[in-house]
Amino acid sequence: MKIALVGVSPLHALGLESLIGKTMPSHEVVCSSLSAKEEWQSAECFVVSAPALAACAPFFMPRLSRVLLLTTSPPFSEGGLPCVSPLDTEKSLSDALRSLVQGAASAVPPAHMHPGAKPEMPAASLTPREMDVLQLTVRGASAKEMAAKLGISVNTVLTHRKNIADKLGVHGAPALVYYAMTHKLV
Repeated sequence: MKIALVGVSPLHALGLESLIGKTMPSHEVVCSSLSAKEEWQSAECFVVSAPALAACAPFFMPRLSRVLLLTTSPPFSEGGLPCVSPLDTEKSLSDALRSLVQGAASAVPPAHMHPGAKPEMPAASLTPREMDVLQLTVRGASAKEMAAKLGISVNTVLTHRKNIADKLGVHGAPALVYYAMTHKLV
């Protein structure tokens, strides 16, 4: 099975590649940057950084069951996207990687929506401006970049982010990205 490490720092990629080679020697590991998509798009499962997940949301969205998020932030919800930290123990990382590979091996591809069907809307209703801020958050824009693009102040952007978090019940950029992806808001 081919495991792609996408958007992972070179040092973390080296450690993960070594760990996979030691615990699952029959699996191929591909370390790749976001710009070299052809190298990793054919993989069966993915270890992805949060910025890479946000930047390539359309690619990863239908493959979330085969994604392991590498982040130093604490997990944001029970039952959400599986997360590991590069600071975790070797056993914890090995277990998460084994679980990823087993899940990918048994994963059934998700049913595709009918071309004319509308995506399911989230339970909480967001204003059009909050949707703009959420979509820019998913793309990795900073509050300052959002303010410049939307023609509003940084404080207004931060207020919108707080309102989005309160309405959706999720806090932090990785959680908002995951929520937006799973509810097809991007």
